[in-house]
Amino acid sequence: SINSFRGKHVLLCFWASWCGPCVKNIPMLKTINEQYGEKIQMISVSIDNIELKWREALDKYKMNWIQTCDIPPFNNNIQLRKIYDIQFIPEYILLDGEGKIVYQNFLLKDDNYEILKEKLNAIK
Repeated sequence: SINSFRGKHVLLCFWASWCGPCVKNIPMLKTINEQYGEKIQMISVSIDNIELKWREALDKYKMNWIQTCDIPPFNNNIQLRKIYDIQFIPEYILLDGEGKIVYQNFLLKDDNYEILKEKLNAIK
């Protein structure tokens, strides 16, 4: 549950194994995790519809932070993509320690993720 991370910034990373731009951004996400892993909790949320494809991608890309898939039985019938109104991927949402959205790349049109990096650098 997202609520279990209260008090800590959370970076939600919506992606899918079939999404070229998502896969292209995995090295950037690994760097973010290495640089800010003490300050934030990263959680990748795959919107893959086929569990096997998602698991194969996890094995292939070796993303060493929390991974989940937005399909039953992983989501307890609560789709995060609907809660956060995810229309396009990759989508990155930074939540503050109270669970409030402080960054969302699609809304900010932050295609180069410079604003995200500024927000991450500002976390104490």
